[in-house]
Amino acid sequence: GQVGRDAYAEALAQVPFVVTINGLPDEPSDAADIVLPESHAFEKWQGTFVTTFPGHGLFVVGAPAVKPRHDTKSGADCVLEIARAVAGPVAGAMPWKNDQAVLHSLAQQLFESRRGYVMTSKGREDLRRVILDQGLWEPEFGSFETFWQELVRQGGWYDPSANLRDASRHFTTKSGRYEFYAQN
Repeated sequence: GQVGRDAYAEALAQVPFVVTINGLPDEPSDAADIVLPESHAFEKWQGTFVTTFPGHGLFVVGAPAVKPRHDTKSGADCVLEIARAVAGPVAGAMPWKNDQAVLHSLAQQLFESRRGYVMTSKGREDLRRVILDQGLWEPEFGSFETFWQELVRQGGWYDPSANLRDASRHFTTKSGRYEFYAQN
């Protein structure tokens, strides 16, 4: 409601310097000192890790469908470039060249986990369920590059045997949640 918008505007007005990465005008962009133009979704790599309702892991990935029409970058590429400019530990914490390299790195971890499957046909999915019900896992790819190419072609990976509902086991922080803080 209006109260939330007013509180947001008041809070944003207290920030001395606002930078936003955005492809479309919005309230943060209106209040920003600098707007870094973000590529359209069709112009950049996409990657998302989600937990399905039953608690299974799902990683979806997509390559750009078209080249950027204007001088824009993905939000990830903007952040990576800023990290390199800041240098030091910030740059060290983000060693990737670009957004594709980030997704490539995540996919490498999935491949090395020796779990889950790249999405395929319904018949193949049914066979995998039978194999999993027997407590087995069937490797599909002899190399990571073959895995990566098929992952991008099919658009996703899933792990039907994982139960990710207990998020605390995935975080190594004391609280079991994301913790953000500044380091000197």
